[in-house]
Formats: sequence, C-alpha cells, structure tokens
Amino acid sequence: SVLIATHNRKSIENALAYMDQMGISCEDERVHFAQIMGLCDNLGHALGDAGYNAHKLVLFGTFEEVFPWLLRRLDENQDTLGATLSEAGLLRTELVRRVLHPF
Repeated sequence: SVLIATHNRKSIENALAYMDQMGISCEDERVHFAQIMGLCDNLGHALGDAGYNAHKLVLFGTFEEVFPWLLRRLDENQDTLGATLSEAGLLRTELVRRVLHPF
C-alpha cells in the first residue's frame, strides 16, 4: 500500500497519471491520499469527490503543541503557503455563488 501525503498539485497530478497508466482504479484500497486539514482543502475535496481514498489529518492539541509542528511542515513544503493563498480566489467564488444562488 501507499499513502501519498502532499499538498503539491503537480505531485498529485503525477500520481493520478501514474495510477491511470498502471490501470489502478481510484477506489483501489492500496492507494490513499492525505493532507493536513485546512491546507489546500480544494485538492483533497476534489480527490474525494472523484472517488479516490482521500484523508485529512486533523491537528489536535494546544496551540503551543501544534504550532511548532505546523511551522515545520510549512517550512518543509514551501509551495503549500502559495497554494493555500491561491485557494482564496476559489473560496471567494464559491461564497459568491452560494450567496447569490443558494439552491
């Protein structure tokens, strides 16, 4: 089994292309994707909506316990902050859509 734990869009696209090339179904129980909740949620939701095994890591603990760990993850994944900022436009668009057309 493999767990692809990334917030990088290109890495996810490469994994999906490889799965397709190898004939691995999106529902294959041997392949899972994971991300930290709150970072690039649009990617994780899209994977889940498409039928892939997608998971979110829920941070738990006090601020003093969690914040240093989260800072290390952000430092390791420099593109995560940029990806999260780019998500702001998607969130704004969805908010407007829901307010103007709630049903």
